[in-house]
Amino acid sequence: MKKMISLIIFISLLIVTSCDESFSPYGKFEQKYSLNCIVQADTNLQIATVFKSYPLNSNTTVQNRNNSFVHNAFIRIWQGNDHVVILKDTTENSDTSNSGFLKNYYFTKNLHLKADDSLEIDVILPNGIRLKSKTKVPANVLTDYDKTTKIIPPKNGNVVTFVWKALDPGEVYIPTLRLFYQKNVGGQLISKKTVIPWKYIQRNGKEVGINKPPSSVPLVKFSMDNIENVLKSISKGDNNKENYLIVSLLLELKVLDRNLSKYYFTTGRLFNDYTVKLDVQDLTNIDGGFGIFGSLNKQEIAILFDEAYLTIFGYRSAF
Repeated sequence: MKKMISLIIFISLLIVTSCDESFSPYGKFEQKYSLNCIVQADTNLQIATVFKSYPLNSNTTVQNRNNSFVHNAFIRIWQGNDHVVILKDTTENSDTSNSGFLKNYYFTKNLHLKADDSLEIDVILPNGIRLKSKTKVPANVLTDYDKTTKIIPPKNGNVVTFVWKALDPGEVYIPTLRLFYQKNVGGQLISKKTVIPWKYIQRNGKEVGINKPPSSVPLVKFSMDNIENVLKSISKGDNNKENYLIVSLLLELKVLDRNLSKYYFTTGRLFNDYTVKLDVQDLTNIDGGFGIFGSLNKQEIAILFDEAYLTIFGYRSAF
C-alpha cells in the first residue's frame, strides 16, 4: 500500500507541475486544483490526494510546492446508490531518502470494492470549489483454460502461457508471476514467495530481471528457463533440498480501468525512461479541476507443478 500512496502522490505532483508550466509571469495567475484517487478492489484502504497549483517563482517555488496540498477538504466516495464513505485527512513521515518529505493524503479503511462497482467521488474544498468524477471497477476477466498452460513443465514447448478473455478492449493489464513455496526450518514450515522475471536485461553490466510492461494484450508468456533459474536460486548454497516444498506458480493480474489505462498509455510514466513528458492536464477526468479518478481490479491464476519434475531439483510438492 505504501507503493500505491507514493504512486498517487507522484501522479498528483506531475499534474500540479503541468499546471505550473502554463503560468506566465506576464499574466494573472489562475489557481487550479488536482484530485487524484486510485481505488483498488483487493483492499479496504483507499487513498486520495488534493493539490493546488502555484506560480513558478525562483524565490518561493520550494515553499509553494511543500504547501500545495489542500487540507480540510470534504471527500466522499459513493459506491452505487447505497453506500458512501468519508475520507480522513492525514500526514505521514516519509523515509529519510526523501529528505523528510511529508506525505499528505486522505484515506478510508471502510471501502471494500467488487468487480463492476460504479463509483463517484465528490470533493468540496474549503473555499467551496467542488471536484467530481466517476469510475467503474473493471470486471473480472475470464481465464481461457484451453490456451493456458495447465501444469509445469508444459507438455509442448519451453513456454508457460497465461491467456484470458478481454471484456473491455480499452483496459490495460499488469501481470506479475510469483513462485510460492515453503521451507522447513527446524520442523516449522515457513511460507515464502518470489517473483519470476518475465525477461532478463543487462543493466550496468549486471543481469537484472524485469516484469512485463503494462499491455492491452490479454496474454503473457514466460520462458521455462526463467522459471528454472528461480527454482534453483531459492535453495542456492543449501544442500538440504528436501526441505523445500513447492506450492504453485501464481499469476497476479492487475486490470486497470479506462481512466488509468489512458493515463499510462499516453504518458508512459512509471514504465520506461524514454517517454517524452506530456501535458497531463489533457488526461483529466475530474469535473472542476484536473487529475485522475481510476480503479483497478486484481485476480490470480494458478498453475501447479508435476511432482516428478520437482525431484530434478531435489524438491517436494506441497500437495
